[in-house]
Amino acid sequence: MLSPRRFAQLGLGAAIMLAVASMATIFIRPLVLSRPMAFAEPGTPAPLFKLSDPDGRSLYLGDLHGQVAILYFTSIHCPDCAAYNSRIQALANRYRNEPRVRFVAINIDPNVDPVAVRVDAKIVGRSFPTLLDVKSEIATLYSVKSTPQIAVIDPQGTLRYRGPFDDNSTEKSVTHRYVAETLSALLTNRELAFSTGD
Repeated sequence: MLSPRRFAQLGLGAAIMLAVASMATIFIRPLVLSRPMAFAEPGTPAPLFKLSDPDGRSLYLGDLHGQVAILYFTSIHCPDCAAYNSRIQALANRYRNEPRVRFVAINIDPNVDPVAVRVDAKIVGRSFPTLLDVKSEIATLYSVKSTPQIAVIDPQGTLRYRGPFDDNSTEKSVTHRYVAETLSALLTNRELAFSTGD
């Protein structure tokens, strides 16, 4: 049986340990949280994900292995996306009979109404699936901070390009068609540098 003095010593020791642990949490936790998250960079394996479309049909990126995957990060509220929808659809139309290519749109609007996404895809005439990333988790993994942004993944699952569709929001002023050039190079096995479109 513990003496009152020994009991008090144990209690004091426990209180000191608790205080030390609390202080460690205060000072160490911010350091942990401030460490940068590991993002996908061109030349590294593309992060795998599984998302659903507005009708609840799911798509797993791993199922596209062996194809070139074009991920179009978009928003129904973004005027720049509205300007690019027809350009991206035109490129998708060019490759619609090419089984080695898959286009996928990823809507990153937070808590968006699936019906609104379905209607938007119909209005813009999108021929490929639009998936819902309502918490922007996939956008974060791909370092997408604004829309529109494109990620191009090669048949081996490596991220080959991440960045804008081309170099000018005014179509007639475009001089570099980043996504079209990347896609063409991958399909013809031409030498291709990993790029972020900078």
